[in-house]
Amino acid sequence: MALHPEAAAWLDGQARLGLPSKSQWTIAEVRARYAEQSKAWAGEPPPVAVEQTPVGRLYGTGKGLLVYAHGGRFISGGAETHDALCRHLAAASGCGVLLVDYRLAPEHRFPAALDDVRAARDWALLQSSQVALAGDSAGGSLAAAAALDRPSDIRALALFYPMLDATLSRPSHTEFRTGPGPSGDDMRLGYDLYLPDGADRRDPAISPLFAEGPLPPMWVLTVEYDSLRDEGLEFARKHGAAYIHLDGWIHGILTLPGRFAIARNAIDDAARWLSTAIEVG
Repeated sequence: MALHPEAAAWLDGQARLGLPSKSQWTIAEVRARYAEQSKAWAGEPPPVAVEQTPVGRLYGTGKGLLVYAHGGRFISGGAETHDALCRHLAAASGCGVLLVDYRLAPEHRFPAALDDVRAARDWALLQSSQVALAGDSAGGSLAAAAALDRPSDIRALALFYPMLDATLSRPSHTEFRTGPGPSGDDMRLGYDLYLPDGADRRDPAISPLFAEGPLPPMWVLTVEYDSLRDEGLEFARKHGAAYIHLDGWIHGILTLPGRFAIARNAIDDAARWLSTAIEVG
């Protein structure tokens, strides 16, 4: 279907800002722009208690722990971009949400980020027997890979438009190579900066789409206008996951909950599913 009118208006507004092509930005500019945009459109997230742990920022407390890996193509993102999302998840799920401050590429290449998410997962498992993993975009890749290591210990896995195929071989990568919104070319650049030369892009630790091993119960969100759409849908169906597909929408909306009601609704949907999965897992 056509772009949702709200998504189209958002993209039109971004174009009117007259920003240079993202391919011309430095890494520092990419990070600053992502943080600025997320802060501007965070809205009024629910108040929750926040504390710093050895492995990341913990939002709220509750019946379980959700270890969250943020998006940003492995090269950007963190507490400054995902604060609102994590507050919404904590409030709606009744769980503590641990946002992992993993090391970013290109300063730290694979497997640094995955090692950090695994460390946060292991720390969480020492605190609680009710642990779930979640992440958006690049964080979805990291969450899925961390779940592959210890599937029987993880109660649930929630992925928001995840990066799962570093070979970039699904049709949606060609369809949305230049956008609209975050594009296939953007994802390619993220992988190129994240992966060392000679890395096997079909390694399940890099591309969970190719994993054959068991995974915990899973919930997946995909969006129509997204180069990652096809791999997300394929992964969900391969593993019998519950999933929601949003026609007309673009990649990246969940870090803009103050701009898009559908982002808040999607976070709430995931939170309800996670709450139940953690409790009964």
